[in-house]
Amino acid sequence: MNNTRPFCIISIDGNFNKFSSNFSKINDSFCVTFDSHKELNEYELKEKTKNSYNIIIVSALGGNCANRTLFKMLEILKDKNCLVVANTPFDFEGKKKRNIANEALRILESKNINKIVFYSRSFFKKWKEEDLTNFKDIYSFVNLQLVETINKIIKANNYN
Repeated sequence: MNNTRPFCIISIDGNFNKFSSNFSKINDSFCVTFDSHKELNEYELKEKTKNSYNIIIVSALGGNCANRTLFKMLEILKDKNCLVVANTPFDFEGKKKRNIANEALRILESKNINKIVFYSRSFFKKWKEEDLTNFKDIYSFVNLQLVETINKIIKANNYN
């Protein structure tokens, strides 16, 4: 009997905690969250991903801890088919976070890591068009767009 799951979706820092119910309709996928402020347990990561070849790692790129966790995961899971789905910080989050994100993007590019990156400026434009009521809403909007993208990836790969 084959115990392989089509996808394992890993969220760094619980980006999808509020929206994880959106993934319940994905056939045989497994969703897990890792906290970037805790030491990444290599054994736990390998154990949770052992039955999945396709890994989607979801992370925001504006924090040093999350980026360290992301790159450590990619190293540990180098024998898996990994896709990074990430978003960059908004301008109002500051230049420091943008610089951290730009460095992470440079590293991902230099290592030829498969990635889908959502640039905050494009989200901000859509957010204004959607006429959401406050800044808190934009984070929900971004998370929903990430969920929608992951659903499309899985559907495009006939795993749904």
